[in-house]
Amino acid sequence: RVVEAAPTAPGPAMSESGAPSPGDKASRFQDRVLGGVRWGRLLEPLGFIKVLEWLFAIFAFGACGSFSGETGATVSCSGTAKMTAISVQFGYPFRLYQIPFEMPDCKEEAESRTLHLVGDFSAPAEFF
Repeated sequence: RVVEAAPTAPGPAMSESGAPSPGDKASRFQDRVLGGVRWGRLLEPLGFIKVLEWLFAIFAFGACGSFSGETGATVSCSGTAKMTAISVQFGYPFRLYQIPFEMPDCKEEAESRTLHLVGDFSAPAEFF
């Protein structure tokens, strides 16, 4: 009587020592990581638009997060030839009311006044 071995399920390739071959580990890792992704969704309009939304959000945050600007004015008092330049720097998140600057006073003995910019544009910048 001849006894045949039962067929076995296909498994990872084994080396002579019985350990999985090194190339097989890489393919199993790719199957685990990339196998769960449904690449077909990118072919649908909503999936493609979702990818575009992610890309635009990354670039928008990168551009807005490090943005800084500067505004300026020239102050001239009537009756004198003295002109003073004012430069104020601001940046993300654009809470302008928190940014102080020195405004010269036209009176000869008066010191400059501390004023603040007007506006709070942080909500739209942070929302975006």
